[in-house]
Amino acid sequence: TPALLDLASGERVDLAQRLSTLYEVLHTAAVERSLPEFAALLCDRFAETMGLSRVVIWQLDDDLGIGTRIAHRGASMSDLPDRLPLANLPPFALQAAAGRAQIIEDLHAEVPDIEAYVGERRFSALFAAPLQAGGRNLGVVLGDRNGEPFSLSDDQLALAQGLANQGALAFENARLRAQEESRADQLATILEDLTDAVCACDAQGRITVINAVNRELLGPACDGLKPGDDVMELLGCIQRLRPDGSLVPIKQDPLLRALGGERVQGEEYQWVQGDGTARTVGVNARPIRINGVVTGAVSIARDVTAEREADERDAGRLVQLERATTRAHAIADVMLAVSAGSEVTTALETAIAGMVEQLDGANGFIVLRAADDRMHVRAAHNDIAVDDVERHYDLEALPNTKLAFERGAPVSITRDEAGPAERALLDRFAAKSELIVPLRVGDEPLGAAYVNYAEPRVFDADDVAFAATLAHQCAVVIEKAQLIEASESAHRRLRAVLEQLPQAVLIMTAPAGEVVIANPAAERLWGMPLAGQRVAAGQLPFVDDEGQPVDDQSHPLLRTLRTGQAVFGEPLTTRRDDGALIDVLANHAPILDAEEHLVGAVTLLQDRADFKPIDRAKDEFLSVVAHELRTPLTALRGNLQLLQRRLRTRGQVSLEEEQARLTTVIDQVDRLAELVGRLLDISRADLGKMALSFTPGDAAALVRAAVLEARGMATQRTIDVSVPEEESVVWDTVRIEQILANLLSNA
Repeated sequence: TPALLDLASGERVDLAQRLSTLYEVLHTAAVERSLPEFAALLCDRFAETMGLSRVVIWQLDDDLGIGTRIAHRGASMSDLPDRLPLANLPPFALQAAAGRAQIIEDLHAEVPDIEAYVGERRFSALFAAPLQAGGRNLGVVLGDRNGEPFSLSDDQLALAQGLANQGALAFENARLRAQEESRADQLATILEDLTDAVCACDAQGRITVINAVNRELLGPACDGLKPGDDVMELLGCIQRLRPDGSLVPIKQDPLLRALGGERVQGEEYQWVQGDGTARTVGVNARPIRINGVVTGAVSIARDVTAEREADERDAGRLVQLERATTRAHAIADVMLAVSAGSEVTTALETAIAGMVEQLDGANGFIVLRAADDRMHVRAAHNDIAVDDVERHYDLEALPNTKLAFERGAPVSITRDEAGPAERALLDRFAAKSELIVPLRVGDEPLGAAYVNYAEPRVFDADDVAFAATLAHQCAVVIEKAQLIEASESAHRRLRAVLEQLPQAVLIMTAPAGEVVIANPAAERLWGMPLAGQRVAAGQLPFVDDEGQPVDDQSHPLLRTLRTGQAVFGEPLTTRRDDGALIDVLANHAPILDAEEHLVGAVTLLQDRADFKPIDRAKDEFLSVVAHELRTPLTALRGNLQLLQRRLRTRGQVSLEEEQARLTTVIDQVDRLAELVGRLLDISRADLGKMALSFTPGDAAALVRAAVLEARGMATQRTIDVSVPEEESVVWDTVRIEQILANLLSNA
């Protein structure tokens, strides 16, 4: 800034150097410390730099209308709580946040009712400095000298504002990191509540997301898989079969196809685990693109085994469950501009131009370290085009650059001191010496800036300090851009997941209850647009058991926002705009920030019509059970009645025939007991897992026994039997006996 350039002249060099060091301390702390720790450090720096004994920092959130005291030093300056609406903050604090660093000399004149805020504390002069970044007020720093009068010069106030601006810049980066962690928590909360299996990977094939349902579907073989593992390990956990039974090669897996840029929609497979357990799974997969480049892929798998089995039992009359994908609209945060903005190339070009011109260099360029650990050229200045330079270098080939990284400070070299690759670069641009400036945030090297000279050049401490300060500012811009890129990537992953969900998803803020995310399934559920409409959750209509609208006090979407408690499996009824009522099953969960504060809630709603095929399947199962039990009972009753009649006319029936009848009765009782014991086989048959018990038997004897039972039930019918004396077979005797008994009893 102009103030820094002015300070860097004449007798103020020492002050400029100390200020530069102070800025670096602030930005390093913003990277390495939590937001409360960094705010406390900023309090200390203001106190020490400005000679203040009491300092407090208020964070201002215009979006939520909330002010939060995030740090203080010294004795308390007011009776205000740590968190309150902006309207309840002292007016002078809000005014100071919109201005520049200043001394309020007569606080009682500025705020007549000052005692309402500070109680009996004594105040005279008050220091106030706004925390501003990108034209937005982030907070305000207030301080004094224990109520004693004091003053600061214009230069001191300018330095204070510079410190506040740098603090705000680092403060915003720390806030972005906290916001990214909150979004990750939101994503994790949503994924773990889903009933669909979700898996995502990055462009290098590393797992980035895998939820509990996915691990369950894959079976015990994938229990140890976690984000960061190779996706090929996940794909090797199970076999995938097409509907025709053919094996799907791993390279044809939907997730890998999506990673190659293909969109997979509504395909079904058999997933066979290592123990032979098979599930029918419907899969959707799509690539995740950033600026048109595939940076990863996501697949949504749904266990449709029950639906497919229901289709088979219902002979095609069950309608397939809808597996339509939905697209979710995420609300993008407004990214604050830093320096030349969030465009990395523009910021780098500005930085290298300033470095070359201010250090009287002939030309220069900047390289950034990429994921492959190679140094890639990203910007150049003064008669150098990016294409004039090799596009990438191995760090090992640049020993002096490596030395600058290790020292954490600029390194100047002559041609004779350069390595072979460095000497080739110097010769290409007719340079005899070079200043290598590392771009770092904390201990993490991001890249390097090179300033070339036509003649050997000796750099003084001011040159080195200036280059280091500018390089650090450049590194902050790079880090900010990386944070934005990571944030946008998380948004895209969240959007890609939500777009695949058939369930309605709502995310609401606390305490207002405003719906900030609503996917298309939610809009269809209520028959109205929700995304981007700033709809209050309490306005979404529900009805009670008597069909009356639910009032605001008992509204189910607001309960979790008020209590912070999760609710699962809650049956509800929604009302569409056209008056239609829809029964749903709802899950509600709170969203907490890193400090366990309630910041919102997420609700998932499932149309209960999806469960009707399961109820139909249950009814059919009970019908089959009733039929199977009725057959032996009927035969048993008929034989008992016949035996009863014959006993009344004893003497007309031989003892052998009575014994045969009793034997038949006992056999029927045994058969009934065996049927009861094997009732579960029916459900196993529905699942395709019924086990048959093959034993040797006599087909002719089984036929004669079945006819004998049938004659007991139908004494007025004639049944002719023609079988050989004996016919040896190997079969499931009980099953064949059931078939023959059903045929004869139905006839």
